[in-house]
Amino acid sequence: MESPAEAEKTTPACRNAGGGKRSRLVTVTAVSVIVIGGFLSFSFARANFTLISMVSSPAFQLSMARATVPVEMPPAAVFLVRHTRGFFFFSLIMWLSVTALGFGVLRRAKWGHSGFTALLYLGAAVLFLFFLFPELIVPKPLFYRGVSLAPEFNAAVKTAKLWLQVFCGLGAALGLWLARKFGNEEIKKEFNHGDLCL
Repeated sequence: MESPAEAEKTTPACRNAGGGKRSRLVTVTAVSVIVIGGFLSFSFARANFTLISMVSSPAFQLSMARATVPVEMPPAAVFLVRHTRGFFFFSLIMWLSVTALGFGVLRRAKWGHSGFTALLYLGAAVLFLFFLFPELIVPKPLFYRGVSLAPEFNAAVKTAKLWLQVFCGLGAALGLWLARKFGNEEIKKEFNHGDLCL
């Protein structure tokens, strides 16, 4: 019968502790997520601090008492105007969570793999929704009985809609591709004992 010391030698605490191969794709993805998530977490933390300082001002509250939302604003813009503090706070929590998942993926932790894969599918679905319905974000062109009321504005809206669809389409495709890659058996093996890795 093997002693505990011998068993420890033959069974490493981490799959990669014994020299197992680590995917460069996983490492690069994890580092990218940590950098982007960390930067955006810092940005939204600053934005929340600024917003709290601003909305606590009596003068600001008085100016917003009778504020109204412009007609025919995109639904996302209307939501942002009506729930500004909630949006910025939720964004801060979201990007902090993304950063934590990045560290989990870098450590090859199973929770990092599960959480990041779910995040990829969710992100791809949201981007695909905006790809199909860009009017949720971009304002509608201004027309009255077929006549353009603001040609320059309408041209800018058309360009913004095109770029939004390009970004969302490519982002959704990249998210799905990464999610499928992370579902690969070879990559999943790297996370078998990742919770024990340092």
